[in-house]
Parts: sequence; C-alpha cells; structure tokens
Amino acid sequence: ELKKWKETLTVILSFCKDDTVKELCNLFGQRLVTERGDINGAIACYLCSQNMAQLIHLWNCELSALQSREQEEEGEALDLVLRECIERAFVFINAPNVTKSKENVEAVASILGQYATLLADQGSLQLSDQYEYEHKYKYKYKYKYKFKYKYEYKYQC
Repeated sequence: ELKKWKETLTVILSFCKDDTVKELCNLFGQRLVTERGDINGAIACYLCSQNMAQLIHLWNCELSALQSREQEEEGEALDLVLRECIERAFVFINAPNVTKSKENVEAVASILGQYATLLADQGSLQLSDQYEYEHKYKYKYKYKYKFKYKYEYKYQC
C-alpha cells in the first residue's frame, strides 16, 4: 500500500539482501512518483538507493514548485533553485558511504553545467567560469579497467 510508504521502505531496508535493496528502492521510488505523486517519499527511496540522477530531477521539481510560489510572493530569482539543488547534490555525493558511480558523477556534472550556463546568460562570467571548471575538470572521470566486469573510477582534480 503506497500510503504506508515509510513502513514499506523500512521493510525493504531491513529484510532485503544488499544486492537487491538499491533496485527495490528505485522501483518503489518510481511507483511513489507515478502512482501517488509523492515526491518526498520518492526522494527518501532514491536517497536509500543512491540514485543521484533521480534525486537531482526530483529536487529540481520540488524546488521549482517552491520557487514559483515564492517568486509570486517575493520575486526571487530562479537561479536559487539550481544553486540549492547543487548544494544538496554536493552534500549527498560527498557522504562517506555514497558510491561515486559514473551515473552519480554525470548527474552532478550536468547540474553544474546547467548552473554555469545560467550564470553566463545573466552576465556573471567569472562565477560561471568557476562552475564550468568544476563541471569540466573536477567531476570528469576516467575509467581504469580493474577486473573483468568491474571499473574503478579515477577523478581528475
């Protein structure tokens, strides 16, 4: 039952094997969004599955909805939405147990690129260059073949 998503997520995290937890959390997060429209529940699921691409997408949706309401009231700039999403992404990707997979790094690099473009469009070229540097250099990765089907990611600084 999707109304009791917290209990369901607790069962998945408590009783499923480690290799299936991420997959089940992803599937459950998808169901929460599509069938119930529960963004907060889906965010919890994607945090557990370490799915950065979906987290960034949902954070953008959530923050954009909040921003549009605030913008009507206070007239704040939309770049705050992206900046807050970047802050959340950095906190998450730098957490000790989060896997720095290709998909996670690409998601962070993508949002940095979006923010750099937004800043450049607004005339903040120097600040844009800093984010573009982060996008191009800090979060680009190389593959190093380690075992038959395993890759180790090396990050450039």
